[in-house]
Parts: sequence; structure tokens; C-alpha cells
Amino acid sequence: MPDKTDPNLGGVFISTSQIYQLLLELKYDFKAIDIKIDASTTASNDHEGRIRGLEKWKYAISASLISSLAALALALIKVFTP
Repeated sequence: MPDKTDPNLGGVFISTSQIYQLLLELKYDFKAIDIKIDASTTASNDHEGRIRGLEKWKYAISASLISSLAALALALIKVFTP
């Protein structure tokens, strides 16, 4: 006995124009995401560079402070030692 029911009954029909519209929306969404990722990467690299610069100064100041105190101690020893 042949089946006389419509195969689209109970299903969903999506036209090619709807698919095309959704693909365009996805295209623009992906472009927006790409722009946000690029901006985030740039900001991250900027922050990383600033942190590295601060770390260099921190270690440079510590080394110069130690050497200055050592020089002061030697100078004081020479002044007060006969």
C-alpha cells in the first residue's frame, strides 16, 4: 500500500535563503569575535611589557641599594678604623 502522507509533515523546512542569511550572520559574528580577540591580545601584550619593565626596575633598585649600602659600610669602616 503506497504511503500518501507528506514527508514534510511534522518536520521543519529551511529554505536556502534562510540558510544564507544565517551564514551571513555567523560571518559577521565571527568577524566581531576576531576583532575582540585581537584587541584582547594587544592589551595582554601591553600589560605583559609593562609588568616586565616594573620587574626590571625592582631588581635593579635592589642591586643598587645593596651595593650602595656595602660602599657606605666600607667607607664608614675606613673612617673609624685607625
